[in-house]
Amino acid sequence: MPDLKGQTITINTYGGSMAEAFDEYVVKPFESATGAKVKLVTTCCTNFQSTVEKDQYAGDIVLGNDYGPMAEWSKAGLLKSDDRLTQIATARGIEKGYFQDDLLAVDFYAYVLAWNSKRVSNPPATWADFFDTGKFEGKRGVFTQPGAMYEAALLAEGVARDEMYPLDEDKALAAFRKLKQAGKLATWTDGADLTNKLGTGEFDYAIGFSNRLMQAKDSGVPVDFTFDGAIRVASAAAIPVNARNVDGAVAFLDFYMQPEIQAQYAQPSAFAPAYSSANELLDPEVAAQLVTAEENITKSVKYDDPYWSANFEAHLKNYTAFLNGN
Repeated sequence: MPDLKGQTITINTYGGSMAEAFDEYVVKPFESATGAKVKLVTTCCTNFQSTVEKDQYAGDIVLGNDYGPMAEWSKAGLLKSDDRLTQIATARGIEKGYFQDDLLAVDFYAYVLAWNSKRVSNPPATWADFFDTGKFEGKRGVFTQPGAMYEAALLAEGVARDEMYPLDEDKALAAFRKLKQAGKLATWTDGADLTNKLGTGEFDYAIGFSNRLMQAKDSGVPVDFTFDGAIRVASAAAIPVNARNVDGAVAFLDFYMQPEIQAQYAQPSAFAPAYSSANELLDPEVAAQLVTAEENITKSVKYDDPYWSANFEAHLKNYTAFLNGN
């Protein structure tokens, strides 16, 4: 590793349990190995685009947002191209479609069918069960953004996994409308809100983040979930176009993508490593709890990042109007 004493690298990322695990298992080892100082700014990512468009500093790395939205930032010229990112990705064996010269996937998680394990003795097994208010009573918690919500609804309606895209928004909203009319629909806004509401029984079932649910389960919160029908998503990292320490940012990403670091971070964060050789270093019990386990991948649907990049704003507008009663 390079000697980076005296250098500071600012990372714009998410807060909460993710930031805590990231600091402990990635940041601190990097600082120890290089002598650099890493500053975590946990305000990602709502204002990132407007900040960079105003040529205001948004950190040396932006990390943790989904790959699709970050690909849109790339198209908007907000990310810095650097051939070294491609070299890192190819050296580690990251799957094509999950990296480019200004962006690379750093881990995977999934949207899964979850339930309160204290209140629910006979949990739903499929998305069709999730939307069946006759067989399964109780409220359902859904994210306030449409990504993966539509996929879950369409799977419940019998749409084949290989015929999912382009998404049939009308059919998806019709499924959610039935839940709403039955008084069974509730919402959550972020990972903490999800685990709090599901764990306290504000709703009995949810479409939620596998990593946050696993962390909650491990800490004793009464939640559980299945990977059957899970929607598999990549998180990504990039260097903002106006970053101040590009070389330091590349060094950090190179360190983060080492298989030992990927595997070390996977257990406390419940994020799956970005490539197979890092997964091979995991304890089998840990690996089985991640979406990249062979059994779980076969049950899951790959989230179509290019589709969502092109259609997110239109779907968000209609989905938000539906949630607000319009």
